[in-house]
Amino acid sequence: MPLAIHPIRRSLARGDVRPKGMTTVTNGKAAVVLIVEDDRDIAALFRHVLDIAGYHTEVVGHGRDALRRLKTIRPDIVLLDLNLPGVPGAK
Repeated sequence: MPLAIHPIRRSLARGDVRPKGMTTVTNGKAAVVLIVEDDRDIAALFRHVLDIAGYHTEVVGHGRDALRRLKTIRPDIVLLDLNLPGVPGAK
């Protein structure tokens, strides 16, 4: 698995990961990404890549936790697993 991360790091060092015109900054702050994923390894990979790319990330592992968190924050992006336990991501 670590081998999959290395090309991303090289690409980030070259500065070519984000498409032209896309920024990770909104109003002078890093854009916030809420990662809703019950698989810890997948969530860690998403968080790692997004943190390197300059995003502020928050991870929750359950649909109910995501709904509670969305009452207190307004993320710029929600990365959502559609097969969550308890509360399906599609809802």
